[in-house]
Amino acid sequence: YRAPQAVQTAGSPKDALGVIVRQGSPIRSVADLIGKTVTTTRGSIGHHILLQALERARIPAGEVKMVFLSPADAKAAFDNGAVDAWAIWPPYIA
Repeated sequence: YRAPQAVQTAGSPKDALGVIVRQGSPIRSVADLIGKTVTTTRGSIGHHILLQALERARIPAGEVKMVFLSPADAKAAFDNGAVDAWAIWPPYIA
C-alpha cells in the first residue's frame, strides 16, 4: 500500500479536506480531473470541496463524473481503482 497523494484544491491543506488520488496517478491539479471519476458522499463537506475546487478552476461540474458513495464504499472503490479520485475529509483522508 502506498499513501494517496492530494490534488491541490481551493488552497486546502493537504492533511485537512481535499481530493486525493492514488500514489503515482497522473492527476496533479483540478484541471486534471476533467473526464475522470471522482467519488464523494452527496451533500458532504467532501462534495462541497470538490464543487468549490471545480468552480474556482472554472470547470463545469458536469466535466467530472461524480459517483456518490458512503465513505466506506468510497474507500473500497478508491482502493481497488474503480474511481480516479476521492473528495474526502478527516479521518478518512489520513
